[in-house]
Amino acid sequence: MTEISLHILDIVHNSLKAGSDHVKIGIGIDQRDFLLIKITDNGKGFDKDFSPLNQSKSIKPGIKNGLGLILFSELCTSCDGMLSAKNGDKGGAEITAKLSLSSPNRPVLGKIGSTYRLLTVCNPHICFDFEYTVYSEGFSLSTADIISRVGRDALSDLSVGEFIEGFISRNISELNGKYDLKGI
Repeated sequence: MTEISLHILDIVHNSLKAGSDHVKIGIGIDQRDFLLIKITDNGKGFDKDFSPLNQSKSIKPGIKNGLGLILFSELCTSCDGMLSAKNGDKGGAEITAKLSLSSPNRPVLGKIGSTYRLLTVCNPHICFDFEYTVYSEGFSLSTADIISRVGRDALSDLSVGEFIEGFISRNISELNGKYDLKGI
């Protein structure tokens, strides 16, 4: 995949297939200049013997693993990082990825605003929380907040979708610019 946002889209798609109705997407840059991505959900989670590097196992009986986590794990490793996939403390799944910003193998983050917009418009019944941080500064957006202000039906409205995409894209750009982070 040419953008990290496509890996995020794939993982969230898996969360939805596992019955999640609440997905949290966190993206950040830490003090050591690593790009950190954490996606948690409240779905069925993984079998106890699940490994993102073992495609012969099923997440749940009858559901075969795709290549998404395997490809993302290989990308993280090639970028001096790692990927962890495990059950969350309170159920569901927790995917954590770490990639070095300085790695020549790291693709761009991509169009996260468009990705979040697509997820919310196509899945208005799902609560999506988004957070982006650079060092200790950041912003967040939740569909629950949007729904409380304008109603669930508004998520499919063109102007609301444009607001969501613009808000995320603009804030990411401003934060990255403030810290002179180029090519993220």
